[in-house]
Amino acid sequence: MSAWNFADVWEVVAEALPVATATAHAGLHRSWAETERRADGLAAWLLSAGLERGETFAQYLYSGPEYIESLFAAFKIGVAPVNTNYRYGGDELVYLWDNGDVGAVAFHATFGPLIDRIRARVPRVKAWLCVEDGTEACPQWAVPYEEAVSHAGGGPTRSPWGRSPDDLFLLYTGGTTGMPKGVMWRQDDVFALINKTAPVRYPEDGDLDDVRRMLIKPGPSHVPCAPLMHGTWEGPGLISMRRTSSRSPSSG
Repeated sequence: MSAWNFADVWEVVAEALPVATATAHAGLHRSWAETERRADGLAAWLLSAGLERGETFAQYLYSGPEYIESLFAAFKIGVAPVNTNYRYGGDELVYLWDNGDVGAVAFHATFGPLIDRIRARVPRVKAWLCVEDGTEACPQWAVPYEEAVSHAGGGPTRSPWGRSPDDLFLLYTGGTTGMPKGVMWRQDDVFALINKTAPVRYPEDGDLDDVRRMLIKPGPSHVPCAPLMHGTWEGPGLISMRRTSSRSPSSG
């Protein structure tokens, strides 16, 4: 029986291929080692801010490396990410973050004024992380994202409740048939599903030793056409983040 968890696999990728490019955006390239370090610092900061088991971490972000890092951080501490459509209005944000039990939100600074108008309506959100984007200043009620990722975690960061293949991967639909709806999967089930469609596949009942054995060089790059907050990206994107591999299970 398999027991896949994305954080475990991504940490092995960072360990095996530290200088390989993990993300590239607007001329900024970050290696797997740097991405892992930043995600680990963010995960440690979220725990220090009081994020608890059963709460979630929302990404109110445009596409960029911060989206990947925040997903990684959520997986590290066993909380589900909540993809947030950046075209939502105030009522939709309030509904989504309340329905999703959101305890922390990472957001681009341009969304600060809208959040400020609805913050009182989402009292369960205890931590706000502002990603600078050259528009608005970081509001006083938020912490600069770069400060959070610099938090000393001592890595790899784990929550008191640990990690599990049963940790949830949560994807909210766009609400075309009403308000957004959360679709929940076990991480192991999501991993197994995308593994079946990956060009290089891990053994279905494999483990991290199989990942280490197969990681011999970086795999092909993935250029997403859909926004990272959209479900259309999630499948191909997660495949590309776990397939940095070039050896089949049967090769020597």
